[in-house]
Amino acid sequence: SSEFDKCHPKNSFRWQSLAFTMLSPGANPDKLSSKEGNRSKLSSNDSSCVIRVSDENNSVLFTGDISHKIEKKLSTNNQKVESDILIVPHHGSVSSSHSDFLAAVNPKLALVSAGYLNRWRMPRDKVRKRYQDKNIALMETAKYGTISIHFTDRTFQVKSFRNNDWPYWFAQ
Repeated sequence: SSEFDKCHPKNSFRWQSLAFTMLSPGANPDKLSSKEGNRSKLSSNDSSCVIRVSDENNSVLFTGDISHKIEKKLSTNNQKVESDILIVPHHGSVSSSHSDFLAAVNPKLALVSAGYLNRWRMPRDKVRKRYQDKNIALMETAKYGTISIHFTDRTFQVKSFRNNDWPYWFAQ
C-alpha cells in the first residue's frame, strides 16, 4: 500500500452531507502503459490527488498540478468530473486546462491559486483565453486575494479580500 492508494476511487467516502470522490491517480500511479506497451513513471505533478467534493446541489473539483495527460484520462473514463467550481489545474500552467477537460467539467467558476508576479507568470495568457473562450468566469488569488465561496441551495456566493474585506484606508 502506497501513499497514492489513498486517492484510489475505492477510498471515496461520505462525511455528513458531502461526498468525497477520489478520481486520480488511482491504482499503480507509478506505472502507466504507453501506446508502445512500455511502462513509464507518472510525474510528481500528475500523481496529484484529484478529488470531487459535492453535496446534493453543489460541487467543487480539486485538481492539484495535473497535466493534460491526466485531464484527458479523467475526461474520457466516464468519471463524473462535471463541477460548479474548478480549482484550475497546475496554477494555470500551459500544460493544463485544455479545452476537452474544460468542456467535461463545465464549471460556472474557475479559481486560480497563484502568487502575484510569480516567476512562472501563471496563469498563462493562453490558459486565461481557454477559460474566456468557454465563457467560464475566472478568478485569480493574485488579483483578488483570498477567495471565499458560500454555498446555498443550488447556488453559491463569492467573496474576495480585495472586493469585500480590504480596509477602506488601504483602497485609497
